[in-house]
Amino acid sequence: MKTFWTMVSLTALGCNSSKGDLDASRCEHEMIMCTIAGTGSGGYNTMNDQATETQLNGPNALTMDSAGQVVVSDARNYQIRRFEDDILATVVGRNKNSYAITGEAQESPLAFVSGLDVGPDGLLYVVEAQGQQLSVADLDANSMTILGGSPGVPDWNEDPEVAIEDASFNALSGVAVDGDGTVYLADAGINLIYAVSPDGVVSKIAGMGDDGYPLVTNNEDAEADSHRLENPQGLSVYNGELYVVDAGRHRVVQVDRSTGALTTVVGVTDEPGYGDGVSFGEAKLNGPLQIAFGPDGRMVISDTGNAVIRAELLDGTIDTIAGRGVGGYDPEPQEPEVSSLGSPVGLLYDSAGDLVFADQDHAVVRRISQPNW
Repeated sequence: MKTFWTMVSLTALGCNSSKGDLDASRCEHEMIMCTIAGTGSGGYNTMNDQATETQLNGPNALTMDSAGQVVVSDARNYQIRRFEDDILATVVGRNKNSYAITGEAQESPLAFVSGLDVGPDGLLYVVEAQGQQLSVADLDANSMTILGGSPGVPDWNEDPEVAIEDASFNALSGVAVDGDGTVYLADAGINLIYAVSPDGVVSKIAGMGDDGYPLVTNNEDAEADSHRLENPQGLSVYNGELYVVDAGRHRVVQVDRSTGALTTVVGVTDEPGYGDGVSFGEAKLNGPLQIAFGPDGRMVISDTGNAVIRAELLDGTIDTIAGRGVGGYDPEPQEPEVSSLGSPVGLLYDSAGDLVFADQDHAVVRRISQPNW
């Protein structure tokens, strides 16, 4: 019997991979940061034009398609764009603010896309913070399919399990697709993590329960409160484990998907802060939003409240790898450690091993060439 996901077209995504920079030679040196999309001025000026001449507005979430091309949510322009050679092509959305609809992907409106991921089926999974929906796009076929949600109506599921077509969401903030087709969702409005099985069943797996308390309830556990989420954002599945960026509690946690228990990986719960050179697990963060894992498995964090990107070093300590801890916008190319950033959000390692991130405040996507921290 077909699973729920295989009822959607599985056409593979395709196009030549590109770093998306017209003057690639200036950015090919190790540890140099360059803008690869956006002008540094937020707005809307074009579709399907040169990446560095295209105005973006609030870029946030990033993913990479099955052909190795970077896909970015141009959130406040209500579009999703993809690097295709030196062009930034609009693949979903038409600069209209309304929740997504089933039909042609490039004709569908969007309501502030907050998370993107590409599944093992090659399809693009999309969540809308303001549209309260989970959608899937086949970019080759230019099709958009709404899987479930409560479009334009913030709500939540009181039942522990519900079919995806009957599901309600509040303010979806992140999505990650596992290798087996399970889709994980972060709902910042209700402080829950959901799992959507391949046959389309939505289950609560971590966060707050119906009564406002953590799903993990052990009265003898003095640390029971540590299993509560506050404003969960980015999700990542790495090496078989699910990680959640718990922005409101200034930490990154690992989720036990069978019990809902949370284990803090980095960050001191409820204590925002900053400081390098300490053990990675003991470091303080300030409103982190996204994470990525490097080729060797070390974590990189968009420490957004501190206006920096930080990473675990080989010796197990934490260090700032981009940004100076002071918001601003500096000319490029230059070394990332001496550059000012605004609001670093989405992160990913591309097919060349470069670190790509979205600077939401300055409406650009930037790349750090061949990082070696």
